[in-house]
Amino acid sequence: HNTDSIMECMLPYHDTTLFARLLQITKISLPRWEFLKEAQKNNASLARTTLVQRCLLDFSFFEFVCDLAKSSVAISNIPDQNRLAVNFFAVIAVQVLASMPKSKTDDIVRRVLPYCLHGLKSRKAPEYQVAANLCIMTILDQIGLSRQVVESILNVISSLPDTPHLATLTDKLKRAIGENPSTELLNKLNTQADSADAPEM
Repeated sequence: HNTDSIMECMLPYHDTTLFARLLQITKISLPRWEFLKEAQKNNASLARTTLVQRCLLDFSFFEFVCDLAKSSVAISNIPDQNRLAVNFFAVIAVQVLASMPKSKTDDIVRRVLPYCLHGLKSRKAPEYQVAANLCIMTILDQIGLSRQVVESILNVISSLPDTPHLATLTDKLKRAIGENPSTELLNKLNTQADSADAPEM
């Protein structure tokens, strides 16, 4: 059996009795999933905190959670079909970012940022955009980001049409840059804001 593929389908249901039942008939052979053996033995579901702690202990597992949402959106742009995976990613990732110890900050942020940028660019998956938005906001609140990274994120946002749902993030990123964003970036953001404020014809 392909355990990873099975877990992609199961993990978003981690706190349900359905997950516990499916876990009973799943062969756990990969080291990544050995932490599930206790729940399997006890016919139990998994608390969210257990998954968050696992992400903090095993970065490959955290990347698996991030990949789950990305893969779901790639397969289908229909919100109802990928909502569960995206919401699962958002909840777990935000809690990981909010509770990460200083010693692991750089590693965790370096892993999650590419998924955040991909999420922001996913115009046909607004829930994935919102999830990315929440993750970046959490990073800014917890540790901040370098000017170069902030400008990269703002450049992504400035290239997107119709992003009122990202207005709070945009303002927060502008404040993170300080008083002197690059002229090119400032022009892009102003153009975007003008377009958003323009009356419909």
